[in-house]
Amino acid sequence: METSNSKTQILILTLILFLISTVGCTTSQQQSRIPNLNFEVSIKQNLDRDFLISLGVWNTGSGMFEGDDNFNGVMEVWDEGGNICTRAEIFRFDALEHGESVFPITWRGKLLPGEYKLTWLPPTAWS
Repeated sequence: METSNSKTQILILTLILFLISTVGCTTSQQQSRIPNLNFEVSIKQNLDRDFLISLGVWNTGSGMFEGDDNFNGVMEVWDEGGNICTRAEIFRFDALEHGESVFPITWRGKLLPGEYKLTWLPPTAWS
């Protein structure tokens, strides 16, 4: 026959194992729902020889990006001499589901023949 003390020990051990397994599941579920934003650029030229530079953001994480009212992303195009040719900013960014991509802004304009450097940076790139 089991004693009351051994039943209590088994109950305590069962509760400890349950709590450990629950904490482990919660942690892995929280980690698996983290958004991961990747920045991309699409550059095209139309028949009028205008360049169309579309700035994209793709959420490759498994969680939703909740959006940011103070996003402050910046796109800049620099010429060979290090001069800024154009700049576009995105101050606010809406929510983005996992696996979803959006192109929130497109710049349209002329660029002279030459080499250019384009930067499309999230605010965390310079902080």
